[in-house]
Parts: sequence; structure tokens; C-alpha cells
Amino acid sequence: MQGKYNQAIRAFGRAIEIRPKYTDAYCSRGFAYNGLGNYNQAIEIRPQYSEAYYNRGIAYNSLGNYDKAIESFDRAIEINPGYAEAYNNRARAYWNLGDRNNAIRDLKIAAKLGNKASQESLRRQRIAW
Repeated sequence: MQGKYNQAIRAFGRAIEIRPKYTDAYCSRGFAYNGLGNYNQAIEIRPQYSEAYYNRGIAYNSLGNYDKAIESFDRAIEINPGYAEAYNNRARAYWNLGDRNNAIRDLKIAAKLGNKASQESLRRQRIAW
């Protein structure tokens, strides 16, 4: 599996060499690296790119930096208020910080927007959405 990631990283690197302002390539390479620098570069080039903020939030979540994850998800949601996955993952960050109220609030929003994972999580907890 590692070989596939390395292959993807090289391919996105070549795409960036050809088109240095190709934000999707930075974001995708960042996903392959799970590295924050590529998301930050994509955001610098295109500040309204909600996917880059979302992916940066995922990276912060995986690193256990939940406050930074929430900041990134906040920005993704500000740009795209219908971003159900961002609400769902912000809920995870809140949950990990022990903030159950905000976690449930975000799960409910994500569920109403059609996010199946949030709907299932609320069902398991017997919480109406």
C-alpha cells in the first residue's frame, strides 16, 4: 500500500511542477502525505477552497490537535455551509475534547444534511435529529 501513496505523491508533485497554482494537486498530495504543508499551500493559493480546510482539519484530528481541527472545519463550513462531512468531523473533534453539546449539535446538522455516519451515530445514541 505504501508504494501506491509514494506513486501518488510523485504524480501530484509532477502536476505541481507543471502547474504551480494547481490547488487540487496540493490538496491531494497533502492527503497522500497526510501533511499539513500541502493543505496550507493550497489555502494560500486559493483561500476559498473549502476542501483544503476540510482535509487540513482531518489531518489535525489524526494528530490529536482538536482545537486546530475545529478551526479548520469552522473555515470549511464558513465557505460551504452545506458541508455535511465537515460538520461530522468537527463533531468528532468536539467529542474528543469532551464537548458533548457541540458534538451533538454538529452531528444533528450533519444528519439533517444527509450525512449517513452522523445519522447512524445519533441513532445509536437514541438522539432525535
